[in-house]
Amino acid sequence: NSYQICYQYSCPTTDFFQLEINLISAQNDTIYTFNENYGYGQAGICAYINKEQVTSSIYRMSMTSGEFECQGDIEFLE
Repeated sequence: NSYQICYQYSCPTTDFFQLEINLISAQNDTIYTFNENYGYGQAGICAYINKEQVTSSIYRMSMTSGEFECQGDIEFLE
């Protein structure tokens, strides 16, 4: 009864940084958040999203770390 999302990220500097990753709908509802206080280097994460939370097929995933920010889209398929 859930979707599994797996992703990799890399912190953009050699210093430790606060890292935040969010999965947000077009209606600006956040269905997933990941916070890391000591982000450094590359990491891989798998998370489970309850199907009841997913009300649209496309969501925006955003990552911020220090002054760095990036984003991309995720599509949920049945």
